[in-house]
Amino acid sequence: MKRYKTNRGALSTIVKVGDKSIRIKFIAGNADIGYFETNDLTLQKAIEQDGNFGVKFFDDTPLYETEPDITIVDSVYSWQEARKFLLNEPYNISPQEITSPKKIKSVAKSLNLQFKNLE
Repeated sequence: MKRYKTNRGALSTIVKVGDKSIRIKFIAGNADIGYFETNDLTLQKAIEQDGNFGVKFFDDTPLYETEPDITIVDSVYSWQEARKFLLNEPYNISPQEITSPKKIKSVAKSLNLQFKNLE
């Protein structure tokens, strides 16, 4: 989820998303400041490429809400390989922590890892 802020109150503007024009409306809590939120990645990209971004509206997403960087691991093709991957440097996970596919998946998620070929 990303949040955008404007100092122009209840601003309504049009953003180009591909060949479509999408109207976004900033909701004002007071007369001066308005907010718009979306979790649509395509719309976020369009907003941030719009000529008014950085002029009329800005990214106001709190740091704790931003998505962590995910590392995609595409060299692993089995749960056994995933286990070996986590046992080695730089992770050095204890063998007792990764005794099943469910536990491997949970540990990988906590490390912001995604085993592409095991999804």
